[in-house]
Amino acid sequence: MFSLEMFYRAGGLVPVNPMLQASVAMYTGTITSEYERLENIGDKIFDKSGMTSKDTLIIVSHSGRNSMPIDLATAAKKAGVKIITIVSKNFMEGITSRHKSGKFVKDFADVIIDNHCMLGDATIQIDGMKSKVAGTSSILSISILESLVAETVKKCVDNGYYPPVWVSGNVDEGDKMNRENYLKYRNRVCYL
Repeated sequence: MFSLEMFYRAGGLVPVNPMLQASVAMYTGTITSEYERLENIGDKIFDKSGMTSKDTLIIVSHSGRNSMPIDLATAAKKAGVKIITIVSKNFMEGITSRHKSGKFVKDFADVIIDNHCMLGDATIQIDGMKSKVAGTSSILSISILESLVAETVKKCVDNGYYPPVWVSGNVDEGDKMNRENYLKYRNRVCYL
């Protein structure tokens, strides 16, 4: 979900390579909860990413406890990749790691951003219900990701560099501008 928010999105940076692994993508259903807990999947995902020490990896993992994102972070750290992680401090304080190392994904991050989600993610208690409803982790983390994009672009512009961004294909010049970016970056950005 978060890779898709960052990739080929109006207003988003062009040079973003999403990690679109079906085994851990929410659109494949409940099996993703099992896959994200398996060891060594993160290693394999990283190996196929082509990332180098020139890259930055953003990992969104609210609980930060499962093996896949921890193995992904471990492999990235070994390769010298900078890591930004979006996690919930509240969530992590109420749970234990599921990884054999006992570590959380935040333990490998260069930058840790707290999305302030509650333990369990859901926030609203309705009388008569045992569980709370209305999860907040997705909307909060997507807002954080979009803020990262905006701040990154601002810092680039402040330093005299105007980074390529995608434009809505529904504005008059959008297709033309996006085609230029596509032609320039198609050999560097997966899935273009």
